[in-house]
Amino acid sequence: MWQFARFLFVPQWGRRQYRDIRKLEKAIEEMREYINTIEMKEMAEALSRSLSRCHNMLRSQEKMTSEGAFRELSKLLYIKYITENIPEEREKMKSFLKGDGQIYPDQRFEHLFDEVKNMFDKECLFDYADHILAKPAICDEIIYALSFFDFAYACPAMGRAYEEFSQKVMRSIDNIITIPSQISEFIVDVLEIKPNDKVIDPFCGDGSLLSAVATQLPMGHKGELRGFADDRLMAQTAKMNLLMCGNKDASISLERADINNSCQKYDYVVSYLNHSKSGNYQSDRDNVINTLDLAVQGGMVALITPDDFLQGDRFCDVRRELVERATMMGMVLLPSNAIRIAGKPLNSSVLILKAGYPHPYDREVMMAKVEDMGISAIGLPSEKNDFKKLEPVMMSWLYEGQRKSNENAFFMTIAHLDSWDIQSEFAKEDYCLFSKYPRHRLADLVRVIDSKLEDYSKDVYNLVTVRKNKRDIVFREKITAKQLKEKTKRFTVIGTGQLVISRIGAKDGAIGIVPKELDGSIVSDNFLVLEIVSSEIDPFYLLMVLTSERYKNMLRVISRGVTDRSYIRIHDLLGLTIPMPEIEEQRKIQETQQRISKLEKKWADGINRFSKELFEQ
Repeated sequence: MWQFARFLFVPQWGRRQYRDIRKLEKAIEEMREYINTIEMKEMAEALSRSLSRCHNMLRSQEKMTSEGAFRELSKLLYIKYITENIPEEREKMKSFLKGDGQIYPDQRFEHLFDEVKNMFDKECLFDYADHILAKPAICDEIIYALSFFDFAYACPAMGRAYEEFSQKVMRSIDNIITIPSQISEFIVDVLEIKPNDKVIDPFCGDGSLLSAVATQLPMGHKGELRGFADDRLMAQTAKMNLLMCGNKDASISLERADINNSCQKYDYVVSYLNHSKSGNYQSDRDNVINTLDLAVQGGMVALITPDDFLQGDRFCDVRRELVERATMMGMVLLPSNAIRIAGKPLNSSVLILKAGYPHPYDREVMMAKVEDMGISAIGLPSEKNDFKKLEPVMMSWLYEGQRKSNENAFFMTIAHLDSWDIQSEFAKEDYCLFSKYPRHRLADLVRVIDSKLEDYSKDVYNLVTVRKNKRDIVFREKITAKQLKEKTKRFTVIGTGQLVISRIGAKDGAIGIVPKELDGSIVSDNFLVLEIVSSEIDPFYLLMVLTSERYKNMLRVISRGVTDRSYIRIHDLLGLTIPMPEIEEQRKIQETQQRISKLEKKWADGINRFSKELFEQ
């Protein structure tokens, strides 16, 4: 009691001592966390090296392909798992593995593999016709190389190392989707999955999303984790991912036949949105609707979608049906190299939905983009990580309906279901030229010219092109009608005053107005030809706007395809909005811009002349 009273009435002594103790405890806690992080990092790096060494051993000594070596290593990892996770037979299994007292020691791995098949019989992870292909001596070497790691004490660091190793090996296999752990962790953090919740991934792939859920959940999780895979190797990899994370209760099934026949509902659905490349509408529709139907009323659904699902015309009806069954909460545009399929980058986004409620017409959706994921060698947090900046903003919107300012996010109403092009929306927000003026869609100001050359009435034609950053059209070559007929490209006849836009070079200012002397010339199908139909816009003002730095950035953003050969689509181009002052003001702006350009040229010429004279002296 006296000690307590002294602490109250002699604050400088008592409180200072208390602060010193708290500082010491905090320092010890930080040091312990630092040591644990270092140990986890070292363990992950050591396991990653061991797995790579074992994989290379199978490839070099057994002459296996990369995929074949991975399959064989997977079998041995499962054998290692059962020898270390059956307490009553642990020592017996280890003795059996060594071949002590056996008549046929070379058959011990095959016997253990039979035990693996029986143990995972319900999940159909292994084919009963399958067997161990590697020689016993190689199997012994691999088991010895991995003996430092005990699966009975699996942890997230081991799971992370195995996940990155498996994604690296399978990156080149057809139709294999690889999802970085940063994306999985972001989805899990935003959804705030609780200990008793049921979670399902109907297209689990290598199990990266479910393993992120398993890693984030606290000890004593009593919910249910379930995944389905279409491929046996993927099912095996997903299960091993979860075992490496220390989760033994998650269920991974090979077949998907019973997934939609079950009446069971889940609190959370997380998945890559599987869709057909063949354009089968019914199949795509069934995948989306069946995925949503797995969630309880008001359950959260997180889907990683390819960009063509957001923008493609063939998905328009699917998107319309989606918002009739779920409320769109948020959309996050991912970096172009984040998701990979068969090793190739796939433009993709994350959709967050609330199942069971139609999307209100006036409800806004949070749009966001991620530039830097903060990827490190073993997935440790990085200072430059847009996900960390985005998480509190997204969570505040999802659970409290509150907006928080963030340079990577904005809010908009989904009014047009033909395209949910987040990138274009960001372009409009970021590059709003002359914002004080009313804006009009380019589609309302111009029409597309489709005067394809077919009759070849002339013997010789002038083929022209548009120069980058010059705002002019120049003669390229003379070409005969006979030569044109032999070419596979189609050509368009252009007229005075029309706007010619290079599909590929528009983002670099390759846009020009046809002068009188080039009337009747032709351009290839690599160019779009537009004719101004509105009297409210001056052609040269429009040219000035489209070739300005801000609009070149916008055109760069909406270009599609490989980086060096990305091109503009008519639909995206006509969807741009143009600031529209009065026609007289447009001409004044254009005249001012021309004077500025002349002064800049004069200044540059003066500098060049001065430099030349200086160096000549």
